[in-house]
Amino acid sequence: MESFRLACFDLECGNPFMRFSSRVLPLALCVVNIVGFCQEQPAKQNYLPASVEYAPAISDFPKDLLNNFTGLWSKDNLVPLLVGAGAVTAAIPADDRVEQKFYDPAATDGFAVAGKQMGKSQLLGPLIGASFLASRLTDNAKFQNVTYDAAQGFLVSNTVMAGLKEVTGRSRPDRADDYSFPSGHTANSFMLATVVSRHYGWRKALPAYAAASYVGVSRMRSQKHHLTDVLAGATIGFIVGRTVTRRSAEDGPPRFNLGVAVPPGGGAALNVGIRLW
Repeated sequence: MESFRLACFDLECGNPFMRFSSRVLPLALCVVNIVGFCQEQPAKQNYLPASVEYAPAISDFPKDLLNNFTGLWSKDNLVPLLVGAGAVTAAIPADDRVEQKFYDPAATDGFAVAGKQMGKSQLLGPLIGASFLASRLTDNAKFQNVTYDAAQGFLVSNTVMAGLKEVTGRSRPDRADDYSFPSGHTANSFMLATVVSRHYGWRKALPAYAAASYVGVSRMRSQKHHLTDVLAGATIGFIVGRTVTRRSAEDGPPRFNLGVAVPPGGGAALNVGIRLW
């Protein structure tokens, strides 16, 4: 196993993303120190889509949420991350041209209205939450798995989106605010489409991916996002969706470990262990 331990020694030290921490994380972040690698890597774990015969308990939700946040950095996500980053980079010169091509002054009254609602966090959050709770009143393990993963994905996706929007501070095409990059509506939509795909297969997920693509186009037509915002949102949504739907085929060490150690010289240190693969 390859892992590393993060030791936090000073809660008042600086942070390179001060804008992000001052708005989203009011508590100062501690200095992260890599103190080494330990143990050898075991045989590779096989990760499979969630089983229809087993649904995680609600008590597992916090632990799985932490595992999914750290799981975003798994090497299994490296290829889609590189492909998405390449697409975003290649699309940068086309941002202005696509804006002019897709913008429709009447879109806010027509085409874009449905797209805005379909990917809106304020609407999806309650719907996913209600579905998650409703699934627990049934004996349908498939339904429970899908809603469990959708709830996990929603929280992971929106946390990542909030952080990136604060750090990048990119203006929207209509100059309404500085939260353009990436597109949260697109990320939410592609996350849900990927959850559907992982549980029901890509053929049955085609309508969901078509709807997610429509959401992205509608956000450009209403001048709420650039093309690169939409591509980045789709990439993140896909990665989050595939991360939250993984189940280990066999028991292995947890991805996330948290503990407090007392150094020989006194004081205390927070140890965070993260298994990347």
